[in-house]
Order: sequence, then structure tokens, then C-alpha cells
Amino acid sequence: MATTRSSLLAQAQGPVTETLREAVILATVILHPALIQRFETALERLDLMEDDHETLRRLILTHGDAPDLADRLREAAPAALDALMARPHVAIAPPVRHPQDHDLATLCLAEELAKLDAWRGARREIEEAVEDMTGLPDEGLTWRLTKATEALHQSNRTGPAESTDLGEDRAALSKHLQSLIDSQVWIKKNR
Repeated sequence: MATTRSSLLAQAQGPVTETLREAVILATVILHPALIQRFETALERLDLMEDDHETLRRLILTHGDAPDLADRLREAAPAALDALMARPHVAIAPPVRHPQDHDLATLCLAEELAKLDAWRGARREIEEAVEDMTGLPDEGLTWRLTKATEALHQSNRTGPAESTDLGEDRAALSKHLQSLIDSQVWIKKNR
């Protein structure tokens, strides 16, 4: 929805955005444990910002092959799991809303990992650029900042995960559109 996209949370930058992305990533692999092995290296390399996230990640990687991953997490870290799943932005994430759609979860997880990586890369590049600005900025510094900004903007473009599901009932919309076509609504009817 437009109001959701324009909200303060959606426009947040920096650590808040990174923490939100971490939460969606963790919730996705908890609900879709078959993805853990495929994204294991990326999950291991994540530099998580919250202790609860770190606890959950460690447990996910330790018990990723268990058929009852969510139950094990609930036993080992119930408060962390409850806090993660209670977050509104996690609850509305497509892989959480559609736990049976593993293809969607795969796309969303890959996209969230890429966006998180782009955010962090841009932040690191900007921090390094600020340190390098003790002298006069040169073309190399300008180029680095330009590339970091481009990567950040590219990561924020609507991707397959966002365009796949916008909360509409596609079957109902398709049926309604077909009924409009069948009744030829564009033709003025005489009374």
C-alpha cells in the first residue's frame, strides 16, 4: 500500500533498516528451514546488530537440519523467538504471510540478503570516504561514493519479492476483469 511505503519505518535508514532486514531474514529461514542449507554461508557471515538475532541465528545454524526447528527455537530462546515474530514488519513479510510458498521465500530471502549487503557496503564506503576527506576530495573518492550510492539505490528498487504479492487476490481480480470484458462495459447501454 502507498501509505505503508511512505511510512517512517519504510523510509528508515541506517541501523533501523538493517535490524528490520535481519529480522525478516531470520523469520524467513525459521518458517522455511529448507532454505538454511542453500543460504548457510550468507547466514554465517551476517554481522547481526541485536543479541536476540545472534542467539536465533546460532540456534538456526546449529539445528537447521532438525525437522522441528521452530520447536527447538521455542525451547531454547522463547523470548527471542516471540519478540522476532511479534514485530509488525515481520508479520507482513511475504514469506511469513505465505509459509507454503517456498519459491517466494527463496526470492525474498535472496533479495533481503542482497539489500542488507548493499546497505552495509554503502555505509562502510561512506564511513571510509569521510575518513579520507582529511585532504581534498579526489576523483577516486567521488567514484567510490557514486558507486556506493548506485548500489544503494539499486537495492531499493522494487524487486520480484515486492512485485509478486501486493496483497491482492489475483484470481478475484482476474475474474472481475473477465466479467467486465464479457459484459462489454465500454459500450453505452440503451435503457
